[in-house]
Amino acid sequence: MSAHVADTADIERLLGADGDARLTPDPVTGLDRYGCAPWPRAVIGFGSCTASTVSAAGFAAAGSCLDALRAAAAGRGWEPARAAVAQRLSAEILAHFGVADIAHAVLAASGTDAARIATGLLTAAAPDARWDAVLMAATETGSLVPDAARGAHPQATLRHIALRDPDGSPRRPAAVAAATAAAIAAGGGRTIVHLIDGSKTGLTAPGPAAAARLQARHPGTEIIVDACQARLPAARLRRYLEQGWPVLVTGSKFYGGPPFSGAVLLPRARRLGGPRGEASDGSEPSDTAPGVLCRWAAAVAEMRAYAGVPQAEHRARRRRLAAALRAAFAADPRFELLPPASPDQTIFTFAVRDRAAGERFDLATLGRIHRQMNQDLGASLGPVARPLCQIGQPVLAGAVPALRIAFGARAASVADLETCLAKLRLLADPVAALAA
Repeated sequence: MSAHVADTADIERLLGADGDARLTPDPVTGLDRYGCAPWPRAVIGFGSCTASTVSAAGFAAAGSCLDALRAAAAGRGWEPARAAVAQRLSAEILAHFGVADIAHAVLAASGTDAARIATGLLTAAAPDARWDAVLMAATETGSLVPDAARGAHPQATLRHIALRDPDGSPRRPAAVAAATAAAIAAGGGRTIVHLIDGSKTGLTAPGPAAAARLQARHPGTEIIVDACQARLPAARLRRYLEQGWPVLVTGSKFYGGPPFSGAVLLPRARRLGGPRGEASDGSEPSDTAPGVLCRWAAAVAEMRAYAGVPQAEHRARRRRLAAALRAAFAADPRFELLPPASPDQTIFTFAVRDRAAGERFDLATLGRIHRQMNQDLGASLGPVARPLCQIGQPVLAGAVPALRIAFGARAASVADLETCLAKLRLLADPVAALAA
């Protein structure tokens, strides 16, 4: 970061620019609506399922990106400079996932914008057709994805498929597939099904094989893969592209880049973009706004660092963290882990109960806990409440209000987790909440 001291204010500004109001900093705290700062901040990060504060390495990479943009613009002008940086970042993203031979990457300000791009390209092939959309549970994906799924077709019907029963249990895959088939049949026109691979609570639905069967049985059905959490193996991502399905990813969830860095990966084998396939050669332009490029530069730095460590080491670290988390929650009846559970799980969704009444806390109470976890409350609650901890925002898992703890690409220790959980236990006490 020291190499960019003169530009620190510009880097911070750009990391919060070219997005939407969710990136606007609070005038008092300087944090955006995700609770993230546009500068490296000493925080224990277990909230990558929502967003992460930029790391020192990511901030430095954003500074290098800004330096490169300025240097190139001095010789060639801003537009060519931005296009060249976007092309380089796109190439790194494709190489990271091992799909440069079969896909193009289009950069976008967010996963929602990536969904809008993919929707527009698919529907442009039949602009006069009626296009409907089938989404996997609005509570399990980005809040603005339903609007993006309409694309340029405001008359489109959106049908939502529940992924959990009211008690928070995941629905059986066969039931999800049947409900999706019924939703497609109810449309009567052409339908885009949004397969979600890694929802807010870690679910995948409908399964890839089920989605392929649905597409084969219902001509005119298109599939967009929402993999914005980026918690899937590269081999599975490649299989989606080989099916001809656009894949949405971000650098700001699992990888821990700053909020708002999206991309859509487009299969080269498809002719997308219009009746003649005008965009099939990758000519769909990336968003080259400086803020988008600087955020993606920070995210690519995180991806590069992650790729530099053997996968076995990453898996061992996550399993140590998972074992510690499960043991801590098993020892405290106030915390209720919701299924599913798997050896390679990276998002842990849990309800919190009032110790006295035994009832689950509602979303408002969980929202208070979520905010306070990210504040230094040492003055009122003592040293346990001092560390800044980011966890996942509250969600509804079925009808169950829940919080989330997520393990991302950045290394975190069991000691970090224990510090986070100690503060969480304290803030789950209503007496402590009053004191804060």
